[in-house]
Amino acid sequence: MMLALGAALATADDDPHRSSEPADFACVHYAHTMRRPPLILATHHAASALDAFAWLISRSCHIADQLDTEPRRQVRHRMLTTVVQEGLLRHLQKRCPVTIEIVDPDTRFELSIRPCATTV
Repeated sequence: MMLALGAALATADDDPHRSSEPADFACVHYAHTMRRPPLILATHHAASALDAFAWLISRSCHIADQLDTEPRRQVRHRMLTTVVQEGLLRHLQKRCPVTIEIVDPDTRFELSIRPCATTV
């Protein structure tokens, strides 16, 4: 399945709709539980849409590895599907925010990517 990720990364620079402007993104990994306020588990500053995309795939697979067998399989299948990856990357290249939620019985994990403000 990692070949699909490699193929998406290899063709990202060839996208004719890609913005030529620098694209900085703020990436945050939250955990929401029933009895606590949201916890920030990780943050990342991505210098490009491709960097933000790679962070999103990596973090979602990291979360999946901590889940039971069936939820792990479902998350990995969804996040490593070429169509899903191409859509996520295209969305980020347009500088649109992306939020992915992975729900476990006790915890809701949220991966959020937001473009940083640009000055004109």
